[in-house]
Amino acid sequence: MLLNLLIQVVLLLVALLWLVPKVTDGGVAVRQGSAFRGLLALVAIALVNHIGWHLLALVGIATAVPTATMVVAGLVACLVQAVAIVIVGKIMPGVLLVRNFGTALGASLTMTVVGWLVMLLV
Repeated sequence: MLLNLLIQVVLLLVALLWLVPKVTDGGVAVRQGSAFRGLLALVAIALVNHIGWHLLALVGIATAVPTATMVVAGLVACLVQAVAIVIVGKIMPGVLLVRNFGTALGASLTMTVVGWLVMLLV
């Protein structure tokens, strides 16, 4: 169980350090590309993402209509994660460079696909 979590974190870290900057043409990148900074950014994005989902649940948006929620859950998840990436970029500018919301959305889509593939493989 712990080994699976470690593998997931390492693969997501590689995606954030290498794949996301390639996909977004450098629009979202860990500054200086260090593994520690990448891990710090990954943890911060996860925390902000988690808080965002709880805020949506409090407002009732996440559970408004079950069928509609299932259909658009992927889109909403990508948008929430993109907002989380932008927030982390603003809070920690020395760690994560985020050019604009469009590049954050590209990074979010990339991380979502990588996360999905990692979950399938691990």
